[in-house]
Amino acid sequence: MKPLLDPLTLAGRVVTADALHTQTETARYVVEDKQAHYLFTVKDNQPTLKADIEGLHREAFPPSARDDG
Repeated sequence: MKPLLDPLTLAGRVVTADALHTQTETARYVVEDKQAHYLFTVKDNQPTLKADIEGLHREAFPPSARDDG
């Protein structure tokens, strides 16, 4: 993924990727090097991460949740 993203200015943008690219190094590169955000798909290739996500209490932060605090 790095050769594809290297020439792009991505600061403040959101990078999306399928499960193949859901890797720690890819996330680090997007956030630290490119100063971007990411949305990665999580499937069975990351069983620990998938289990962690499934264990979250999603009702505590639905898509419409806001922090007006």
